[in-house]
Amino acid sequence: MSLNIVKDAKAIFKSSVASTSWIFHKTSTKKVKISVWETSVKMNGVTEPLRFIKFSEKTTDCNTNKSKYNQMLIITTTHDMAVKTFYKIIHARWGIENNIFRQLKTEWHMNHGFIHHKNGLEATLMFMIISFNLMQLFFFRRMNNFRSRKLLHIEILERIVKEMVSYDAHGGYLIDTGWYH
Repeated sequence: MSLNIVKDAKAIFKSSVASTSWIFHKTSTKKVKISVWETSVKMNGVTEPLRFIKFSEKTTDCNTNKSKYNQMLIITTTHDMAVKTFYKIIHARWGIENNIFRQLKTEWHMNHGFIHHKNGLEATLMFMIISFNLMQLFFFRRMNNFRSRKLLHIEILERIVKEMVSYDAHGGYLIDTGWYH
């Protein structure tokens, strides 16, 4: 195969039937059928063959009988992993993307470059991710019924900041951030 392995693999898939498929119920009214094609492809300059997997996802609303289609492609050197595991990884990745990175960008200002040296950027990013993970641990492990109470992260953080800068018994701030008062 050439460097156009995606085009070449799609041509192979087009002329063949799915190697496996399964159905699951996403909700009580939505049914999902997954069809999987896979092939082994050679790429110039790569010593071992690549595993190319195509997932076709058909989600059907049982009430309206309307369907929505989605397609996902994976190229990997892992030949011994089950295709269902790859499917789970794909969907877990979207959960990470939609929850963690979106929240880091919108609420933790990850989109702002504080430092412009590669070591400083990496250290800043790591501190932000560590802080984010510690806050998530606090929310979900230390706060009772955090999810069922439908508390907003930003409200809790604002309350923590407010309490951190409140007065102590001697009239001084417990933590003086310099910007809050």
